[in-house]
Amino acid sequence: MAPALIVFDLDGTLIDSAADLAAAVNAMLAHFGGDPLPVPEVRRMIGDGVAMLVNRALAARRCGRADPAEAARLFMRHYESDATSRTTAFPGVAAALQSLHAAGIPLAVCTNKPARISEGILAALGLAKYFARVIGGDSLPFRKPDPRVLQALLETFAAPPARALDHAG
Repeated sequence: MAPALIVFDLDGTLIDSAADLAAAVNAMLAHFGGDPLPVPEVRRMIGDGVAMLVNRALAARRCGRADPAEAARLFMRHYESDATSRTTAFPGVAAALQSLHAAGIPLAVCTNKPARISEGILAALGLAKYFARVIGGDSLPFRKPDPRVLQALLETFAAPPARALDHAG
């Protein structure tokens, strides 16, 4: 029996966005006098949303006097202006999504990245057409790993939990 719904995470599952995230992090750090971080170091900081990424980067460069809220706004301004020039889909992702979509299985994305940016990235990579829904960190009053995010997706698709696959980390 085919799954009623498959939910994917975005960063690190479908796409590699570390280089674009690092560019935005480094632009933000430069504003506060911090040295740039290499992409592999930023890659290890990714997860748990923008605030955590920014806080980890500020701590790594000892920018303790920086206002975290201002730093997050600067990061987002830089990231929103160029979230796709270095981002790529992992090998095999497009073919796998096409196959699942052709089989009639509804697909969704659950990410802590803002929904609008996530949708733009998926569109730029030619993957948006496969997804019936994208839930970003700003889509609901709660975000992953809160189980209510997946519950909301299940309800949207009237998918019984036993027939859904979660690759949303």
